[in-house]
Amino acid sequence: GPGEMWAACSGEYLPDATAPWGRFRLIGVKQDSAVDGDTSIDVVLWDGGQEFQLGGHGNGPIAAFCDALSTHGVDVRVLDYAEHAMSAGGDAKAASYVECAVGGKVLWGVGVDPSITTSSLKAIVSAVNRAVREACVVLESRVREATGAPDALIGTALMEFVFSAKSPVLRFADSEPEQVGAMQLFRSMMAYYRNPAGHRLDDE
Repeated sequence: GPGEMWAACSGEYLPDATAPWGRFRLIGVKQDSAVDGDTSIDVVLWDGGQEFQLGGHGNGPIAAFCDALSTHGVDVRVLDYAEHAMSAGGDAKAASYVECAVGGKVLWGVGVDPSITTSSLKAIVSAVNRAVREACVVLESRVREATGAPDALIGTALMEFVFSAKSPVLRFADSEPEQVGAMQLFRSMMAYYRNPAGHRLDDE
């Protein structure tokens, strides 16, 4: 039904307070636009547990936001954009849909917010988060192929098993502390960036 369809869509594209995922989250936005001129934007971006202050310029808020992300090492370009109001009235929310090139990958993102501008920026963050999550899915698949790990092991459990300090299937170092560090690095990537319901390669 509609409830199941919305749950599937929101789980794939939107932040989930009950099962959070995604590297980035938009915390705050401030913009300054001149008529027939450039837009300046200042954003507060949550990245893996830390807040970062970023600034950018462009011919509109979307271009300025992409410029701001580039200062943080994120390569994203918006290829297509659409929006609509989700309801009528003063408290209506806007839904924005953006097609983005993130690195060499093209993905869609979705954002919802009372502000049309903020919803479009959230949609860009959604696309970037999906790109990062997809990279984690690819990593997981490659690790499984290289080690023959059981299909039942996914995400953090897979990384703990493969890079175990006591009996690692993949050894990064002879030093146990360094091996633990490698395990924690890959485990953290899965915990932060890949949600529990993330797809596998053969699901897509």
